[in-house]
Amino acid sequence: MPKMHRQEELPLKVFTKDAVTMSPFKGYLNKKKNLYYYKARDNGAKVNVSAKGLNKRFSEELKRYQYDKKYQALLKAAIQKQLKEKLNNQHLQVTINKKNN
Repeated sequence: MPKMHRQEELPLKVFTKDAVTMSPFKGYLNKKKNLYYYKARDNGAKVNVSAKGLNKRFSEELKRYQYDKKYQALLKAAIQKQLKEKLNNQHLQVTINKKNN
């Protein structure tokens, strides 16, 4: 059977890694249960976890980093301000370097 590189049920494949061995996960289908699982690639790593459970926990973790849409304008302004300051500092540093050379 040929390898399936993109499986919708396994979005975290290769992205996630075993905490101990740092081995990336691969995914497979348990045909008896008709469920997908993640498994660490290294033979020594005995990690085997349900894809449904890990995907759900990952989604819940991502929700912790979402911002409230009502603050979108404030966030955009703060990011733009910081970016302008960094670019101005970089431009100033390039000018100083050219004068010194």
